[in-house]
Amino acid sequence: MSSPSVPGNVSSRFTSTSTPPVLSTQTPAQPAASSSAPLNTLTASTTGPEPTDQSMSSSHTGSTNLASAIYFYLATESQITTKIGDSTSIITTDVSVGVPETLSSGSYKYLATTSTSSINGNIITMIPISVGTPFPTNLIKINKGLSAGDSAAIGIGGVILGVILAAAFWFLRFFHKKRRGRNLYSNRGSTGQYEEHRMTNSKAALARASALVPKSSAAVVLYNHIPQPVDDNTIKSGYSKLKSRIDGHVQKFYFSKGGDEKSVIDGFSRAFAGDAPIPSSHHLQSILGDSQSRMRVLQAGIASIVITRMLPDGPPAQSFLPLVFTHAYASFSNNTLDGQVRAAFRGQWRVISACLSQSLYGRDSITEDDPRITNIQEARARADLFLRPLAATNDHESRLRNLEEIMKRAARLGWLIFSQPSEYAADWTDKGRGVVYPALLQLTDENGEAHPSPVVFSPQEPMMQ
Repeated sequence: MSSPSVPGNVSSRFTSTSTPPVLSTQTPAQPAASSSAPLNTLTASTTGPEPTDQSMSSSHTGSTNLASAIYFYLATESQITTKIGDSTSIITTDVSVGVPETLSSGSYKYLATTSTSSINGNIITMIPISVGTPFPTNLIKINKGLSAGDSAAIGIGGVILGVILAAAFWFLRFFHKKRRGRNLYSNRGSTGQYEEHRMTNSKAALARASALVPKSSAAVVLYNHIPQPVDDNTIKSGYSKLKSRIDGHVQKFYFSKGGDEKSVIDGFSRAFAGDAPIPSSHHLQSILGDSQSRMRVLQAGIASIVITRMLPDGPPAQSFLPLVFTHAYASFSNNTLDGQVRAAFRGQWRVISACLSQSLYGRDSITEDDPRITNIQEARARADLFLRPLAATNDHESRLRNLEEIMKRAARLGWLIFSQPSEYAADWTDKGRGVVYPALLQLTDENGEAHPSPVVFSPQEPMMQ
């Protein structure tokens, strides 16, 4: 009789030692013709007499007396429908497990270890059996302590658990990728957050490039420590509040009707020395007769004194800015540099100068020992020349203190504007209606490049509506 035919993917590894044997590479010998009956149908509910010691042992001699314990995984889904007969074979399982496969030899079926992990995708359990003799039906005994229903429940539960774990893994992986994408791109609708993200990336790139430059390089030091420009709204808000303070001062402390109008006209002439941003004296007299127009004229007079002194291009000797800077700033216009280059140099000079002097001039309050206080008090006295004749109170001390606080506010706003790399100017252009508050314009960007047309931070307010 020929040797059993073993499939190519099956390795028969048995020895003739006691159960369970050590696996080897020997091929099981062909059984004797007088061996037991062929294998019958194998089900999870198989019953029959308990296997005897004789049936569990090897009863052959020589090479046919090989016995081995192999692990058979019994499917737990309902019943095993696989038949061990003339035409049906058991599906192979994982080589590390050692699940049997049917080997044909005449009318008998033999079992050998094979290489899969399940039968038809079902979870199976292990039982040891004897190899080398026909496989009797009553030898199959499945986990004596578990019923078929218990085994099915365990198998189904394991499958469900595996599906849940796999689903959780892929869900978490997908959620992680989606959140990364959202964190990276979801802020592009917000200009401020996207610009911050872009600037952060730019700084990172510059930092990598600056690694090649000596750490003492002036360019690297300046970039890392020079203050960034303030938000445009900060300057706009400061200018708006200054105008509101001037309006409130006029409405609170001065008559809207009556008073010495002739002294007011004379006071304007002395305060501005013929260069007042108001109508002529003859026209002024008629305006003062109207209560609303009178208030506008007084506001225009205060604004003219305050705003011209707070900007860098104002009169150097009368400026609300530190004189050490205003005189130097005025001299910069005499150089031969290109306009944009000069504007860029001048802007960086202002920023650096303000940074070096911040402890002196960047404070929230201007005290009596501040060098700017002299010009502030001189401007207050000049404005009082046309304001006092219309004062509605004899408490001139409170009135002048309030007026001085307005000028100190203007000095602080002027310092903020001075410390920016962009250039600003006031537009007093009279279009025939007089000017109460000039337009505040931004002339250049932070790189010193002139805007195609000045950016209006605050529009001009005419005297005559």
